[in-house]
Amino acid sequence: MVVTVAEALSLAIDHHQCGRLDEAESIYRQILVVEPREPVALHNLGVIYHLKGDTSRAIAAYRMAIDVQPQYLDAYMNLGTALKYEAKYEEAITIFQRLVEVKRDDANLFNLLGLCYSALDRYSDAEQSFRKATDINSNSAEYFNNLGYAVRLSGRYEEALVYFHRALLLNNDYVEAQGNLSHVLLGMGDYQRGFHEYEQTRLKAGVIVKSVNPPPWNGEPLSGKRICLISEEGLGDTIQFIRFAKELKVRGAHVTLSVQKTLVKLLGSVDGIDCVSHGQIALDTFDYYTMLMSIPRVLATGLEDISRTLSVPYIVPDPEYLQYWSDRLGTRNNRELRVGIAWQGNPDHGHDRHRSVALSKFLSLASVPGIKFYILQKNKGVEQLEPLRGQLPICDLPDEPDRESDSFSDTAALMSLMDLVLTVDSSPVHLAGALGVPTWLLCSFNAEWRWLRDREDSPWYPTVRIFRQAKLNEWDEVFERICSELSRFQSSVKCE
Repeated sequence: MVVTVAEALSLAIDHHQCGRLDEAESIYRQILVVEPREPVALHNLGVIYHLKGDTSRAIAAYRMAIDVQPQYLDAYMNLGTALKYEAKYEEAITIFQRLVEVKRDDANLFNLLGLCYSALDRYSDAEQSFRKATDINSNSAEYFNNLGYAVRLSGRYEEALVYFHRALLLNNDYVEAQGNLSHVLLGMGDYQRGFHEYEQTRLKAGVIVKSVNPPPWNGEPLSGKRICLISEEGLGDTIQFIRFAKELKVRGAHVTLSVQKTLVKLLGSVDGIDCVSHGQIALDTFDYYTMLMSIPRVLATGLEDISRTLSVPYIVPDPEYLQYWSDRLGTRNNRELRVGIAWQGNPDHGHDRHRSVALSKFLSLASVPGIKFYILQKNKGVEQLEPLRGQLPICDLPDEPDRESDSFSDTAALMSLMDLVLTVDSSPVHLAGALGVPTWLLCSFNAEWRWLRDREDSPWYPTVRIFRQAKLNEWDEVFERICSELSRFQSSVKCE
């Protein structure tokens, strides 16, 4: 029996709509052998490629469908979506901008356009697109959350709160909006509300599971009780929040810390901790457990409580490591200014493009008399060293192959021997701050909540000074200020 192209297309679409993708794909391919320029078959084949994760072939198929049928709006929409998925944001914006001329009432289209603008840090354009999306559809929690995020990244925290609250009214289980709400409150210094909302975020996300044996600690008396503190975020978060262990010890608890393996040795001597472990731990041997970042909520910690009750330093370098690095550094040269530097955070961090800087930016500081840079950077970013060795006053002290080292313990000792640590917003700033070392933070305009707003100091770390961008992604002015301040700082350093 002879089957027409139209009949084959109808059969393929039926398979497609019923989720029988392999069968649909096979028929679409057969149609294209007979009719290579059949636009629906080309477009739908692209949809199947996209569903199977082959985005590059999907893009090619969509382009071919559009070439055959220039007014094929669905193909344009799916092409823009696929380009966005492939992080080809400029191309996606071109497609979406063409579509909004004919689909002026498509809220999802404006939302996708806003997401592309956000990915390129064009937050004013993103805000306009998200506003249009919420005007068209005022019942979408996602659109209000995205609008709030764009507004927050423009520095308007109070306004952002309105949109995050609106998103949660529309969908109370919306984890992303809950997290954004908590971060804005914390960034405003409203710690009691912020840590409460942060706890709700992790409950909704399943990070915290309410167990019966043992129960989570919610402020019950701890005298004679065993409690396990569990780290659940990044290394910097663990270093920042480990200070709260002392308060639990003061209340009479036996405190065990379950922590990332790389921090076990470093945190073993922190005041208030009786035992440190990593990996699986038998929680049923404890009276209570708590996530490290839940403790401020339970203690009703306010902004003013941080500097008043939680003293710095609370991490001290291991004496053996300190002696080892002191010997390696040797005698200080006349007027030498020892500056430890770290320029690259974890590239998997969602906003690493905002917080990390190129090592070449430090070239502007090389003119400061007597300055010598000591490398604190580990792993990612170290590849930037070699091309700049002849231009920067670098003292790189690699690990000795036969020596048993510990990355964080070594770094803590080396930091303690610096006149100054200059770092981006990654774990080194927390370690240096916890050690009480003079530290200058290279801070993005869109800083994390912990650095608050419009401040040069930190209640968490009294020895940290914040050099914040005036405009997003503009580091040159920050380095100009640092260069100027380094000369003043040098005159205050007592050199050996």
